[in-house]
Amino acid sequence: MTTGTTAAGGRQFDELPSMAVEPGRNQPCPCGSGRKYKQCHLGRWSDAPEPGDLWSQVHEASLRLPSDVLRFAVASYGRGVVDLAWGRFSGSSSSHLEPDSPEIPIFVPWCVYQWVPGPELRDSREVEGLTLAARYLRRRGREQGPLALRYLAASTEAVFSFHDVVRVEPGTGLTMRDCLTGAEAQVVEKTASQSARPGEILLARVATVDGLSILDGCAPIGFPPLEKAGIIELRNRLRPGRRAISSATLREHELDLFATYREIADRLLHPRAPVMQNTDGEPLVFARVTFEVPSARSAFDALAPLSLDTSPADLLREATFDAQGELLAVEFPWLRQGGPALLGSFTALGRVMLDGQRVVVEVNSEERAQRIRKIAEERLPEGSRHLATVLESLESALESSRSRGPSADAESEELNSRPEVQSFLAERMRAHYREWPSMPLPALNGRTPLQAMRSRDGREMVEALLLDFEQHIDRGPGMTREILEELRTRLAGAGSGRHTQHRPPPTA
Repeated sequence: MTTGTTAAGGRQFDELPSMAVEPGRNQPCPCGSGRKYKQCHLGRWSDAPEPGDLWSQVHEASLRLPSDVLRFAVASYGRGVVDLAWGRFSGSSSSHLEPDSPEIPIFVPWCVYQWVPGPELRDSREVEGLTLAARYLRRRGREQGPLALRYLAASTEAVFSFHDVVRVEPGTGLTMRDCLTGAEAQVVEKTASQSARPGEILLARVATVDGLSILDGCAPIGFPPLEKAGIIELRNRLRPGRRAISSATLREHELDLFATYREIADRLLHPRAPVMQNTDGEPLVFARVTFEVPSARSAFDALAPLSLDTSPADLLREATFDAQGELLAVEFPWLRQGGPALLGSFTALGRVMLDGQRVVVEVNSEERAQRIRKIAEERLPEGSRHLATVLESLESALESSRSRGPSADAESEELNSRPEVQSFLAERMRAHYREWPSMPLPALNGRTPLQAMRSRDGREMVEALLLDFEQHIDRGPGMTREILEELRTRLAGAGSGRHTQHRPPPTA
């Protein structure tokens, strides 16, 4: 890092982002991998490139030259030039550079290779409309070797874009596809390839020197496949009339790319509490609706039809009777015909509990509480009356659960660990996934995967969902590689004979 004072105002400029001076252990590694320096190039910073090793020589140039260009810019235009660039990059004209910002790995290459200063940096020796790297080449190009010149030229042509990680060879490189232009590149990258996963989305620049493609700047946060929707939305904004997106378009809208990156990254880093809803989309509220009835038997006869899939005789097998054979207590579900494949052919709306002269129905929304009260008032025998409807928020219910101690959780865990329960859950999950291609999904704007396969955008989102499944294989019952391949096979050919691209299995 370099220090000094500004030409105007005398403000102390404490740090200048550098790609050649060794950074602090916890700072982002300047190589663009997105990892901390201590987890990336610590101990290898000063490694000299091996003679004849093109990657090592290009890599060394990618670390040295951006700092050389920045030093040239500061010497030529004053230290305020970096603050000026940071203000443009961050969207604030009054902003000062934040040397510890996690966005330094994308700010430095953008500042050096993509930012075109305005007339405030006018110089009689310069031509307007040039990047800092282009100005550096005009003044200092003769001091550079042929490879450095070719690297600077390639980096000046490269632009930031969002890329799908298609294939990973740990320690060697990545196959990347530009989400916006469709271009594909085999990138030699020894560090980022250790942590990247197929399906991940990276904001990065790819520069190609003598046929060798490298990551020439990469945002520190990679996005999971499900964030593809935001990238597709951006792509559609950038290509009205469905025209192809060029490098010039990306350069013109580079700040839109950064804004999209920040929006998604902020959501991932600071997730908002989800809105909990039941299967009808109603806010979760735990409710108990209580009635007084003349007898348990009369109430049972009136309400037993609510349990659609079980006969009254079968429901009474689990009931409690007194010595004279009179019904004392029984429980059964309130069901509705139709439901998600995961749950079977019925949707459970609540649970009916009869105990003596009391009927209590537990439901999970205020709307269902109102509905069951109306049903009960219509069906229960004469002499019945509504006693109370008690609503409890989700937060209050969770607090009550915690106060009861760990015994309930232990009992639930023991039940879920039983082989027969695991087998049941796994089979239900398999049934769910096999019905999945025909299920309307919010991620597809209410379309089914089979319907979404009819458009390019839809196919990309379906592939993103499949990649998300792939990344979660073996994390729970149900999803297996066999089922995933069944889904891919079923979806292949849907939509005018077009299909998703089968992803190669991730390299171990």
